[in-house]
Formats: sequence, C-alpha cells, structure tokens
Amino acid sequence: MARPYGLVRDHLDDLIELARLVFARRRGDLEAAPPAVLAQRELEIVDLGERLEDRLAASFEAGGELPFDRLRTAFQLTATEQRCLELAIALAVSGEVRELAGRPTGTCSLELLDELVYAHASVRDRFADELAPDGRLLGYGLLEPAGAADGRGESRFVRPLRVADRIVDLVYGGERASAELAGFAELTAPAAQDLLIAPADLALARRTLERHVATGGGPLLVVRGGPGSGRRSLIGAVARELRARVLTVRTTDLPLDRLGHAVRAVQREAILARAVIALIDGDEPTAGDEAHRARAAAIAAAFAGYPGPIALTVGLGGDAAPYAGARGATTLELPVLSEAQRTELWSRHVDRELAAEAALRYRLTGGQIERAAEHARARGDRLDLAAIHAGVRAVLDGQMSALGVRLDWSQDWRDLVVPDDSREELGELIDRVMFRRKVIDDWGFGAKVAKGLGVAALFYGPPGTGKTMAAGLIARALGLDLYQIDVSRLVSKYIGETEKNLAREFEAADAGHAVLLFDEADSLFAKRTEVKSSVDRYANLEVNYLLQRMESFDGITILTTNFETSLDEAFRRRLAYRIQFPVPELDERARLWQSVIPPQALGNDVDFDLLAERFEMTGGYIKNAAMRAAFIAAAERGRIYMRHLLRAASAEYASLGKVMTQRVTRGS
Repeated sequence: MARPYGLVRDHLDDLIELARLVFARRRGDLEAAPPAVLAQRELEIVDLGERLEDRLAASFEAGGELPFDRLRTAFQLTATEQRCLELAIALAVSGEVRELAGRPTGTCSLELLDELVYAHASVRDRFADELAPDGRLLGYGLLEPAGAADGRGESRFVRPLRVADRIVDLVYGGERASAELAGFAELTAPAAQDLLIAPADLALARRTLERHVATGGGPLLVVRGGPGSGRRSLIGAVARELRARVLTVRTTDLPLDRLGHAVRAVQREAILARAVIALIDGDEPTAGDEAHRARAAAIAAAFAGYPGPIALTVGLGGDAAPYAGARGATTLELPVLSEAQRTELWSRHVDRELAAEAALRYRLTGGQIERAAEHARARGDRLDLAAIHAGVRAVLDGQMSALGVRLDWSQDWRDLVVPDDSREELGELIDRVMFRRKVIDDWGFGAKVAKGLGVAALFYGPPGTGKTMAAGLIARALGLDLYQIDVSRLVSKYIGETEKNLAREFEAADAGHAVLLFDEADSLFAKRTEVKSSVDRYANLEVNYLLQRMESFDGITILTTNFETSLDEAFRRRLAYRIQFPVPELDERARLWQSVIPPQALGNDVDFDLLAERFEMTGGYIKNAAMRAAFIAAAERGRIYMRHLLRAASAEYASLGKVMTQRVTRGS
C-alpha cells in the first residue's frame, strides 16, 4: 500500500520531479536517442504519476487530504487538466524545471501544453474544450495571462500563461484567501445563530441554493430588507446547512476596469473554499439609477456561467432586476420585526422589562439591536433606558447627521408661550405617539389602516413663535432625538439624488429613535406646478416621492412654515395635525419677556407689561432683544434695567422694519 504524504512539501517535491522528467524527455538531445531510452523515460513518467496518485489517495484515506487533492476535486479536473496544472506549478516554483524547459520566466503557453499533455491520439480532442477561454483552467483563473500585454497581433496559443499565485500558495499549504480579493470580498465561516426568520423563508432560500449545487444553475436568490434585517444571516444560515462558508462580495467595490479578472478570482475562491457567494448591493435606493443598472448588468454577465450557489442582498429601495438577467430571481422580503420579536432580541442583552420598553420605543432591526446593545454596554454605565438610547443614537446618528443636525433643548414647557388650543393639540400629538400601540395593535386599527401609521404635523405661523422649540419639547417628552433636516444638503441638482437623500433620512428615522423636523418646509413641500419643462417634471417627481414616502412612514415628521397656503394640498391632507403658532397677544408677550430673562439678572425697574404693550414682537425677537440688553448691561457692569431693554427692543423692532411711535432714549 502506498505511503501517505507526511508533509505538503513532499507532494510538491514529487510534482517537481514529474515535471523535470517531462521536460527532460522534451529536450533536443533526446531526439536521436534510441527508442528503448525514450520508452524508459515514458515509463518513469507513468510510474511517478501513478505513485503520486496512490500517495494522494492514501493521504485522503488517512484523513489528511492535501490541498492539491482538494483543488482538483473542487474543480473536477480531468487527468489532462491536472497534468497541465502540475507542469505550470512546477515551472513557477522550480528553477531546475525552468532551465530544462527553456522558460526562464516560469510561464507556459497553450502551444507548449498541447505538445506535452495532449499529444496522444486518445486525448487530442480534449484540448479545444479544456483550454478554451471558458474552460475550467482559464475560466476560473487557475491559469491566467502573464504580464500586462494585450496580445494584439499575437495568436492566443503562443501568449504566455502562468499559474495563479493563489494556486501556488495552496500547494505550499497556504489557506488564506487570495490577496486579489482584498478591498471588495471577504471569506467567513457562518456562525450558529438563533434567527427570527420565518421557517418558510428559510426553506425557500435553502431550496434555491440547493438547486444551484445540484444542477449548477437556477434563479438568483435575492434577499431584500433594511440594514441589519438579517439578510446576510439568512444566507449564512443556509450556507451552514450546506456545510459551506460565505464569500461576501461588495458589488460597489468591484473594480470595473478589471471586472473579469476580479470575478474569476471570486469564483475560484468560492469553489476552493466551498463557499456561497453573497453579492452585497448595499442599502442605497437604486430604482431608476442608470449607472447602477449598467454596473449590475456587467456584474451579472461576468457571473452568468457560474454553476455554484450565489445570492444577492439589496436594500428596501434597491433594484435587483439587472443582476438577475436571463437566469431570473427568487426574491425574499424580510419584514420589519414585530414588537414581540424585538423584545425577544433585546432580552438577550437586558432584563425583560427594559427589553419590552426598548422594543416599544425603537423599531430596530436585529442587527441594529445587536450593535446598539454593544454600544450601550461599552458606556460602562448600568444598562437603563438612557444607556440604550445612547446606543441607538450611536448606531443611527451617522446616517441621520449626514443630512441633518441633532438639536438639544434646555427649555421646558413653561418657556413655550402659545394659545391654549395650540398647547392642547401639542399634547394630543404626544398622546398619539405614546398610545399608538394600544390603538393600532391592541384595538386592531392597524388592520383597518393599511398605511399612514406615522404622525405628521404642520406647525405654521410667523417667525419666532416657538415652532422649532415645540418640536424639541415634543421629542424630549417622547425620549427621542430631534433632527433638523438641512434642505440645502438634501436637495441635489442631479436627477434622482434628492429622492435618495430623502430615502436615507426616512429609513433611519423609521427605526423610531428620531423626530424629523423640516424647517421652512414650503421650500421642499411646495405645490406641484403645471409641467412646462423638464425642470418642472423633475420637481414634481420629488414632491410625488415625498408624498409616497410620508404615506408609508411610521415615524414622526414635523413640518414648519411661515406660509401654510404654499404647501401642496396633498401634503396637508396627509397631516395628522395642523397647529397654528400665531403672533402672541399682549399678556403672552409679557410672559415671554418675563420667561426669557433670569430673575437674578433683573434690575428693580423693569416693567414687562409696558414692554409687551410697546413692542408687538414674537418670542424669537423678544429673546434676541433680551440677549442684546443683557450684553449692554454686562458692559456697564450692572444688572439689566428698563433702559437697556427699551434700547435693545427698539433696535430689534427697527430690524423688523417697524417704527416706534414714541421716542425712546437711553435713559427713558
């Protein structure tokens, strides 16, 4: 019985010796050798080849499968394909073989392999298929063109070929994934996880990928969902059942200028590692994006003939159709987790009561919950709702702050001066959010109202009447963050980019940790116009997208405007609340003057009623005047007296374009 290989290098030594015999037989000084000598050389080659095969088999039976044995099994190489690869490897690693072959650069060619491997009549007809561009050796990049020459004017049969570095590393015992994949792909072993995925979805995904394994084809498995929804975990779970690993490939990072080479490296690694290829399209909305469609179609074409299991993940607004091509697609939509499922996931990290509260407040995906809990624990504080909120903010703040600013408020409800009916409506808005679960879920209104389960409110009135402050107080009362959306960063001159930006904001806010504030909303939510040009058409498309997105949004949106009538009527119909912030009345202005100045800074002659009577200003301008008076008084090394307030208020009044009917002097 043959002796197993003790070391990988022992097999490599036999492989080099085999190549040495092959190239020695080919040398010119043997052309005139007697037939008996040539026959002896042939016998030596055959004997060594058989001995090599016997030792590989013995190694496998002893539980020590060698990398080269795994390679030829994975790619189902024929004996002639294997011999081509053996010769190319020996040329790459042995100086003696290179000298015998007269190939100092360690390359071979189709012409040379044809002469050495396919000379016998019994195998000559294999050459055309096995060394075709789409054959196993060249199609998967086991052999690849050497150098950067494009081969123009040169027959492909004489162009230099080399064995891929990944194959050389493998026969030396290296198990690391190819360095060629760095920057766009990663090979991982899927971890065992308790997934909250419907058994039917898991079964469909398994059947689709099993079909790829069994038949070498079938529809592309597309898994759609939001960030952290379990798309990769689902693919990993199926890969684990198939006893396979996962090779994730970020499609946006694939180099288009050498796409064919990169895809060959991916396919080669997936077959070597027995891995499911998971194409990651990202979470950007791509519907209607022509550049994305062209890129996806090129990637689909490059993977078209791949026979192994392959899947694709896309975001909620992603377009998977170009990837599917002619093979078609089986699509799985991963739904938003229910509150009970979120509670179960949170309870893996915190106590059950806190988990239930976090699940109620934040509509996160499984991955987001995992990361938020990690951030919360890293704070070093005890795990309470405040720590969890900080963890949620850490996960989602980057996405939100790209197009908005998080606002914090030190004021409380006593600082907000609005009419009683407006204050009552603000309270109703808060109650609508706090008791939404009871009405929507417990009472069953969710089944009656298919969409529009979020809360959208319009705050309208002149500048400085407290609209933004009210939004901040509402967010704080609900334990949420307030993000003021920067419309200048949101709106893009490029077609489709505004909708993408809006999609990112709504998607992040959908998680429930934030209130979206669109200040000066009339600039974005303006009335649609009659289409007279392409500019009008695309402007209307943006408004239409906003209408659709607000309809499906489950979070809280607050719009503020100075001109309610400038908003599109369709927006106003979708608003749960329209709350007016009017110019304050006389007694309200007096309260505003009093609330904005700390008592310890006041002189003894300040008359708030007189200030309210003389200056018909909103709260924002009253605050500006109070601050101006404070600095005037501080410069005089004293407290704030009536003369300071009159002087500051007069200047602020003048900035409004209003004229005092009475003369106000420094000492009055």
